[in-house]
Amino acid sequence: MDLFVDKLLPALLGLLAGIVGSLIAPWVNWRIEKKRSKQQSRKELIDNARKFLASKEWVQTEFNSTVTYSEIRPHLSQETINMIEKGELIIRRGRGGNVIHSTVLDDLAQKEKEWGIR
Repeated sequence: MDLFVDKLLPALLGLLAGIVGSLIAPWVNWRIEKKRSKQQSRKELIDNARKFLASKEWVQTEFNSTVTYSEIRPHLSQETINMIEKGELIIRRGRGGNVIHSTVLDDLAQKEKEWGIR
């Protein structure tokens, strides 16, 4: 019994810990990389949308038929979608410029905050 407790039990526990560690460590790394990749994709989505909105290609009347709009649509508020697709404009006081443009930028800023990007 002393041989088992002194030598075999620690060896078996070490072997078991090694097996468990070799199975769990890759899974943990995979989860970390998956989360990092998701955050990077979200950041690129927002950055690309902002670049498009700042470019001369952006035309309010054609915005809903662009690739950029298709990519960000699932992340916009229903109010913003209605503005763009149905023409339901909401008047905002104290904000100059294009209402749809600023509303889309506000939604993108909200998503950044929600996703913890910046």
